[in-house]
Formats: sequence, C-alpha cells, structure tokens
Amino acid sequence: MYTVAVGSRLVSSIVKDKVRSNPLVRPIELITDLKENYGLDIPYHVAWYGKESATKDLHGNEELSYAHLPWYVNVLKASNVGSHCVLDCGEDGSRFQRIFICFKASIDGFRWCRPMLFIDGTFVTNKYKGTLLGATAKNGNKEVFPFAFAIVSGETVDNWRWFLQRISEVLVDEGRQLTFISDRHGAIIDAVRTVFPSSAHGFCLYHLKENLKKKYPHAVGSSFKDHILWLFCKLLYAPTVEEYQDSLKKLRDHGGSKIIDKFLADLPVQNFANAFFPGKRYGEVSNALSESFNSWVKDVRRLPIYEMIDTIRIKMMEMISRRKLASEKWSSVLCPVIEDELKNLAAKGRHWRICRASESIFEVHADLSVMVNLDERFCSCYQWQLLGFPCQHAIQVIQHSGLCLYNFVDEYYKADFYRATYATHIFPIPDIEKPPPGDVFLLPPHTRKPPGRPPTKRFKSSSETKRQVKCKRCGSCDRHNRRTCKVPI
Repeated sequence: MYTVAVGSRLVSSIVKDKVRSNPLVRPIELITDLKENYGLDIPYHVAWYGKESATKDLHGNEELSYAHLPWYVNVLKASNVGSHCVLDCGEDGSRFQRIFICFKASIDGFRWCRPMLFIDGTFVTNKYKGTLLGATAKNGNKEVFPFAFAIVSGETVDNWRWFLQRISEVLVDEGRQLTFISDRHGAIIDAVRTVFPSSAHGFCLYHLKENLKKKYPHAVGSSFKDHILWLFCKLLYAPTVEEYQDSLKKLRDHGGSKIIDKFLADLPVQNFANAFFPGKRYGEVSNALSESFNSWVKDVRRLPIYEMIDTIRIKMMEMISRRKLASEKWSSVLCPVIEDELKNLAAKGRHWRICRASESIFEVHADLSVMVNLDERFCSCYQWQLLGFPCQHAIQVIQHSGLCLYNFVDEYYKADFYRATYATHIFPIPDIEKPPPGDVFLLPPHTRKPPGRPPTKRFKSSSETKRQVKCKRCGSCDRHNRRTCKVPI
C-alpha cells in the first residue's frame, strides 16, 4: 500500500469551491469532506492551512489589503463626488486605525427618510478583528436604509465619539432634529450626549425587557415574567404622564416595588417612555433595524478590509437600483406597507358613531370616546401624533368628512419621497488601475489579545482514535458507562 502525502496547497485547490460557497466552513468539516469524497485522511493543521490558502487565493492577502485603502478612498471620492470618507492612519500615518464611509447616495437619500438613526456595532471576524459600526435609517416603506458605517478597533468611547463626529460633519446642513435609537451601551450613551447634545436618544425596548427579566431569579415562572414585561411595555407606551403614573403603580404592585425601583433608578424616563420622550420616534421603540443591518453584512465581515468595504458598496449599489425600479411600478400615492396598514385600521371602526363639534373637531364613539382635531392632526388616543399617519379614529373622521386621507399622512410615507430616497446612485469603482500593494505603505492595525485563558490542548482531528470508555459495572467498552449500563450481570 502506498501512502500519498497531502499538502496544504493540494487541499487548497480541492476545497476552493467549497470555501467560495461557504466562507465560514470549518477545517473539521473539510477533513470529513475529503475523507468521504476523496479518501484522503489529513490532519487538522493541513486542513486549516489549506483553507487559509484558499481564502487568500480568493480574496487576497489580508495584510496587503490595508495597503489598498488610501487608493480606494481617493477613487471613491472621485467616482462618487460628495461622499464623506475619512481614513485615520494614526499620528505617523503608517498604520491603519479606523475608517468612516458615507456615500453621496446615502447623504441625499437620508433627507427623504424620517430624521432617525439606529446605531449599533458588530464584530469583524477576519484575521485582524475589530468592530463594524453602523448607522441606519428607515425609508417610507419601513425598510432598512444604510446611512454610514465605520471599521474601528472596538466599541470604545473614543471610537463612538469619532464615528458620531463624522456623522455630524455629514449632517451639518441637514437642519432637522435627529433622534437616535440604540441599546444601552455606555460608550454610545456618552457619544450621543457629547456630539449631539440636543438630540433625543431612545433605548431599545428589547434590551430593556431582557435587562428587566434578569432582575428576577430563575425560579420565577416564565408566565410571571411575561406578565411583568407586558406591564413594562404599557409603561413605555403610555402617551401621557397620568397614564404613565398609573402603569407604574401597577408594575410596582405586581413586580415588587424594590426590584422595579432599582431597575428604573438608572433608567432616565426621557430615554424610554413615550410620555417623557423629548423627540419624535414615529412609534419606533426597538433597535431591530440595526440588527437587520448586522445580518445584512454578516457574510462580508470575515473578508479582508478592502474586499469588505467594496462588497458593502456593491450590495448598497444593487439595493438602490432594485428598489428604484420596484417603486416606479407603484400606482398608489403612499408606500405599499403604509397603504396596507391604513386599510387595516379603516376596517376596524366602520360602525363607530361620529359627532361633529366644529368644522375640524369631532368626537368618535368607539370602545371609549375620543376627540379628533383634523387641523392639529391630533387624536386623544395619541397614536396619530406618535406614528405620523392617522389612527383608526382619525381615519373614520376623515372618510366621514369626505376628505382625502393622503393629505393627512406625513410626507415621509409617500411614494414620491420613497423614489427621491433612491434618486442618487452609487457608482462603480473599477480597480483596473489599482496600484500594486508595494507602492503604498499602510500597515494593518495592532491586534489585541483576546480575553480568557489561551488553550493549552490541541484540537484533535476526526481521524484520530477516540479513547474507549470502559464501563465499571460490566467491564465492556460498548459506548456506555456505569450510570447508563443496562447489561444483565
């Protein structure tokens, strides 16, 4: 029998297609695949080096990828005039620190979106690690609109301040009052307070609910916790101070005043409660949009930095083109999602009694009696003011008066605003004139030691023989132990 020596280069040529289709494939999976399909029995380190070699052939050298960034930033500014790109190379200009990118298409498009930014960070999983910071908006059809992103060393106060400072430079002529939505990360809170002191900052409801749930021991039943979280949601959504106080009393009575008071002690009401929120967030109380952006870039976070940034650009370019073409086929004045939502609201109150008090003020007799003022765009249920489009009570009044419903919806939800959001394109960046990496000198960032104790034992390959477990009861090695032994003796 002959033994064939299999090296990492041979493994690289065999698994390249598999790595291309699934960049996150693990070396242990490659070992199994080569064993089953090719009859090759290779150790773990050969599979690991083979995958690394295949990744380098497909996407280039990660270290040299940083050398392309100065050229890329200059070409991006030339091909997409008006884009805001900042490459921070440290004091001596020789080593990458961080990069910020906001395309001209995003700057122009954001003017037609609601003045809200959802901000969050996610891990970069390539060789040099780091964090991808993102600021996203929501268009009139309630879809993700990527606004700006940055690659930094981590979610530190300095990096978040730097990121938001770059955003403030982009929006210096915006003239609108911004609202931020994020989790309760301390660095984000500090950065928003420092860079945008007059902007409202809302905390994500999902993270608040998770924090409140942890205040109760594991022994407490899930139904009790669900009830407490439901009461907390009523507290958050309460539109008036009186309703807030009433909801707070119920939450303290059911959840325990000591636990609830301790939880709310370091949670400013202006950062979560509708009754005290100083800005306008159009009913958005969750940072799920940032999570959608993180999922959107999940597959590109493991690429070398040059390829990562350019792949995000390509994905945004395709998104703009696709949504622009789709919106040109719309026949309605409103975005489809809002159109459907208004139809569902209109169907709820067709049999309500409506009384006119004056030319613009009405009383609607639903489950409760509410007042609607068309001139002020006001309803005493407060949903019209919070959402930016008529609530179910206002819809009935508008239709009863024979008025056009579209005239009472905020412009941000209309199809014309949506089309204007995607009127500016992102243009290609051909790399045919990209200089060789040796002509540009930019070193990769210093990496930090990962937390935790480093491993002292190597990972065994699947081909290595596993230790036989011998049962101390019957003495056999039939894959069971004394506790699970059922052999008669």
